Amino acid sequence: PVERVVLTTNGNLQRVLAAMALRDVVVVPRYTIARGAGMFDREVELWLSEGDSGGLRVRVARCRSTVCVRDEATRAAIAGQEVGLGQVLEARKTAPEFVLLGAGRSSGEPGRGVLTRQYGLRAEMIECWIHEEIDLGACLGGALGEGAGGEA
Repeated sequence: PVERVVLTTNGNLQRVLAAMALRDVVVVPRYTIARGAGMFDREVELWLSEGDSGGLRVRVARCRSTVCVRDEATRAAIAGQEVGLGQVLEARKTAPEFVLLGAGRSSGEPGRGVLTRQYGLRAEMIECWIHEEIDLGACLGGALGEGAGGEA
């Protein structure tokens, strides 16, 4: 059931993982490369927070995307690495069209299963093609306090 929920999130993976883990999940931008004409290649990671300390505890997802932006405000936010894609959609109160293109499991690091998915999102101001690697064991381990590895 957890995998089905994660596979069908439409730009709100950060919120879903936070709810599963009962902790804040922080978007950490790794890179944003402008390809011109509102096109960007991006990579962000989602990390469970340490709680009150605000530190990062464990990485729960890596998200790589190609993004086509149709308006200047969104373009500036994406280029400046100010927000994640889910935050852009939430700020606009927009539920994008979602198309799951593929999904699977990979072993990831020893003892940790990783769920992968490829999907597209489309809304008035943005269109994205995204590949994600989601470590459900780390996320659920964080929720249960088992410390599923990957210390920051």
